[in-house]
Amino acid sequence: MTDSLVAFLFIIALASYLQALTGFALGIFALGGVIALDLSSLQTAALVINVLMVTNVVLALRNSWGAINAKLLTVTLIGIVPGTIGGVWLLQNLGDDYFLALQMLLGLLIIAAGVTMVIRPTPRSTLSPYHQFGLIGIFGGIFGGLYSIPGPPVVYLFYRQPLTVCDVRATLLAIFGVMSAFRLAIVGLQGEVSREAVYLSTLSVPVVVAASVFFALYPPSVSDALVRRIAFFLLTGMGVIIAATALL
Repeated sequence: MTDSLVAFLFIIALASYLQALTGFALGIFALGGVIALDLSSLQTAALVINVLMVTNVVLALRNSWGAINAKLLTVTLIGIVPGTIGGVWLLQNLGDDYFLALQMLLGLLIIAAGVTMVIRPTPRSTLSPYHQFGLIGIFGGIFGGLYSIPGPPVVYLFYRQPLTVCDVRATLLAIFGVMSAFRLAIVGLQGEVSREAVYLSTLSVPVVVAASVFFALYPPSVSDALVRRIAFFLLTGMGVIIAATALL
């Protein structure tokens, strides 16, 4: 097993554990690490992350389905589905210059959201209007189609809501699981699944399973406030990595 493959699987293991804790970190952490260390192409990494996301969500939610906020899940997915279609189209048709510009924009937006919430992680006193979840869903879906990480705008909105971290985590997991399955279906129907993606997915699925089981057996004892801070420190760090990669 090569050093790059070991590094890839280590990143997947750590990202899977963080995903179980926060409800979103697998895609953004894994993709940020893969891009930063140049371990795989963006298209291949995005596809592998979709496979792993679906696997992780099923495992992480096996005892938490009741915590999903069905209404917020529905209105967010109404935006994410068309946004994902647009993001996949952009990934396949944009030139390198525009692609890097979008990557830079994504990084800067993640940094802005992360810094805001690190400074003020306290949630809102009232629930945001439902149309905001749909609009953010469109924005998140575009970046989900491009990078397999719809998390930043969606995570930012959800962690500001007057909900428990358990409810936020379960709803985010459900949203990203559906988005990943939908993106896999689009890419699969277009015949864009490479052998490398299949190979890496086959090796990575057991790693995701092991990390999820480990989290279930040994969950960390942390407060809601600390989980919120961890979530947005991760957002900020990954934003810096993604923006720096585009710049370089």
